[in-house]
Amino acid sequence: MAFWLRDARVFAEALFADAGGPPPSNRIDWLMRELEDFVEQAGPRVRAILVGGLLVASWAAPPLAGRAPPLSRLSLADRVRALDALEHTPAGLPLLAVKAILSILYYEHPEALRDAGVIGPSDEGLSCLS
Repeated sequence: MAFWLRDARVFAEALFADAGGPPPSNRIDWLMRELEDFVEQAGPRVRAILVGGLLVASWAAPPLAGRAPPLSRLSLADRVRALDALEHTPAGLPLLAVKAILSILYYEHPEALRDAGVIGPSDEGLSCLS
């Protein structure tokens, strides 16, 4: 696995975590496949933006939560806290691109839409979401 996909995974687990913990691992696996495909299709500029943002998050966020980098070594709670702290600094700007890309892809998954209350059981037949 490429280092940036590992960083994207731990970032996504923290970004989409709720009170019950991170999203199911199969959903994160799906997201990483979608992300890898997206980056291949989008080209080198998007890859550089994404990888750069992930590097900033991986190395700059942990010290803001009183932890040593990289982000992948932190517990989920510490990752959430570290990313939140980084987001509130000028160095947090690169997180915006990473969060946008991950969110667009993540919410293409029907289970994520269901969990967010966007679709319900009566919407199961929507072909664009299958």
